[in-house]
Formats: sequence, structure tokens, C-alpha cells
Amino acid sequence: MAWKMHDKEYANVVALPDFDRYTYMCAKFGDWREVWSLRNAGGWVLAGDDDGREGVPVWPHPRFAEACASGSWEGCTPAPITLRDWMGKWLPGMERDNRYVAAFVLPGAANPGIRVEPAKHREHLLEELAKYGEDDEGEE
Repeated sequence: MAWKMHDKEYANVVALPDFDRYTYMCAKFGDWREVWSLRNAGGWVLAGDDDGREGVPVWPHPRFAEACASGSWEGCTPAPITLRDWMGKWLPGMERDNRYVAAFVLPGAANPGIRVEPAKHREHLLEELAKYGEDDEGEE
């Protein structure tokens, strides 16, 4: 069953401060076992910081990702990543490549998102999954 994002929930979440959006995002990753990012024919998008370091932008629902498909991400579409792959492949790869999680970037928001190191993000997800009595891959 797909998660239907209602307009009121979308507006309320967009209005949250960065850390609260991040907490919401981690909870939804645990609930739905999906991570959303943007991609095009050339692959997955990356964000960058002022120091030239790359981040992987992620959201808890395709509607948030789709809202960011403009500017340099014009023509990109939301695509899911299973939580199992996110935790087992993506986060270790990001750590190896010195990339960060660009958590819940939003266009034009007063609080445009936060940077989280992959190992710290994994800890947050493990804490969330522990609420369900599950292991590090979201399995009971």
C-alpha cells in the first residue's frame, strides 16, 4: 500500500525546522522502508557544499523530491531506494567516498536541510528501527 501524502501534511512538514524535518524523515524511512532521491538518465543527483564536498539528497516521500526537480535538477524524477540498500550499500559507499546525507533539502525553504554524516545517519536509523524491534536492515 502506497503512502498518500495529503496537502496539509506536506505543508506542515515543509514548515518544520531542519532538525524536526530530519526526525520526521528518519521515522518515515522506518515506517515505509523507502528512501527517495532524484535521478535522470545520467544517474542519481548530488548536492554540493561550499567546500566542494558532495552530498546525496534524500527525502521521505516522492512529493518532496519532486518539488526539488528544478534548476540544475530540472528533468530529474523521484526514484526509491529500499531501506535495506540505503543502509547496506549506499551509506557505506558514501562514507568511503567522503559524501554526506543531504537530508530533506527543500527549494526556497527558510531552513533548506541539514548535512548528516553517513555513520551518524545510520545510528539514527538504527534507533528508529529499534522502536519496531528490528535489526539494521529493517527485518524482524
